[in-house]
Amino acid sequence: MQIGSLATTTSLAPVAPRDASPVDVDVAPAAHRADTSSSVLSDDLIAARFGLDRARQSECDEGGILGQFACTVREAAARAVEAVTATMPSGPFATADAAAVAALDRANPVSISENREYGGLIYKDEAGQYWATAPAPGTGTSFDPYAIEIPTGAIKVGDYHTHGDYSLAGPDGNPQRTGDPARDDYNSDAFSASDLRGIAADARGVDEYTGYLGTPSGTYLRFDPASNDVSALEAGR
Repeated sequence: MQIGSLATTTSLAPVAPRDASPVDVDVAPAAHRADTSSSVLSDDLIAARFGLDRARQSECDEGGILGQFACTVREAAARAVEAVTATMPSGPFATADAAAVAALDRANPVSISENREYGGLIYKDEAGQYWATAPAPGTGTSFDPYAIEIPTGAIKVGDYHTHGDYSLAGPDGNPQRTGDPARDDYNSDAFSASDLRGIAADARGVDEYTGYLGTPSGTYLRFDPASNDVSALEAGR
């Protein structure tokens, strides 16, 4: 299927649901932790980015109808810019790891805030530079990469996804947020066994394929199927 200049990626094994079963792998001490204090799409961040601070909003309110209208137009424009930015890929980067850090910096705070998984793909362009697709939403327990597309001529070299917040399994099967790592049914700070199997399947025939995970602790992990090694992802790589 062709959509504009984008082409559908090769077959992917879905990134599997969050799994309560721990995976017995050694992980190096966390080297990169994201700021999980707020969603990247929050009103406060939009306000800070585009000058819509609360003090200025008060000034607009005091300006009467015209002042309020001006503020409304400015904020609508800011939200429109944010919406467009949210669909753009991150890149280019010199390494796949650097692309993954940028993608997880975008996805993980939103994932924790909404308590649902987000994810995307890492790809290499024809110039040998690395990019990450914009984070796409999944469900409370899974992310499906089948609909993710990369540009024509690019090579898929990895994928990333997040695990939402610490949760217990609810009676309806959906995760119920606790925000407490001691009350977490999903082993959310680690790749699940099914995550690892899916990444290994996607890596067949792609030497540098790597899977990445954003966790509610803020630590980012990488899985190298070639060495079967899970480690903390270092910032700036």
